[in-house]
Amino acid sequence: MTDTEKATLERRIDELCQENERLRKAKDTMHGDAFEIGAMLVKARDENAKLRELVDELYPLADYGAMDASELDRAHDLMRELGVDA
Repeated sequence: MTDTEKATLERRIDELCQENERLRKAKDTMHGDAFEIGAMLVKARDENAKLRELVDELYPLADYGAMDASELDRAHDLMRELGVDA
């Protein structure tokens, strides 16, 4: 192998090592992003469940025009948990 061929191969190895490092960093970033997105999904599902429960609590108000005190208190608690002024 000539010195020129050796130098060319060494440069190519260096390029591949740099690309490998760049890809490792990108993978780590994507893994972190995926973890964050997963956490956001769990939070959204929890809030969705609370909203569904709130609708179930408030539906009788629209349907029958009244709620007893415990139902109203529970609805207010759910609204506060969701950040709705109650």
